[in-house]
Amino acid sequence: MRSAPTSAPAVAYLPDTASTRQYIGAWSVLSVLQYFVAETAVIGAWGGPQPYDRRTGYISDLGALHCGTYDGRDVCSPLHWLMNASFVVQGLGMLLGALLLGSGLLCVAARAGAGSSRGAGNPGWRRSPCGS
Repeated sequence: MRSAPTSAPAVAYLPDTASTRQYIGAWSVLSVLQYFVAETAVIGAWGGPQPYDRRTGYISDLGALHCGTYDGRDVCSPLHWLMNASFVVQGLGMLLGALLLGSGLLCVAARAGAGSSRGAGNPGWRRSPCGS
């Protein structure tokens, strides 16, 4: 006779924090892509007498709070709040990405033979703190 199947023992799920840091960090860095969408929208809503030109216009003109003449340029950006919010999101994304990805990227850069002129024969050579 067969015995009744027993249930599997409960196993605690431990997330891979290194992997989670890498995913969140990568998405944070990729969040800078929103800048290009916001810039395009703000340029489309430009209210100055002449169209905004990416080649000659200052990026700060897109975030100007008030319409007016600045350094001889007529500036009017009705969606200035979107551009300024985009700058903040871009900065926070880069900061968060640097914090979360920094140690992993430094470990890759610190691998022996990763393009460094230093080596085992050079007096300043040390082993990588990343285990390689």
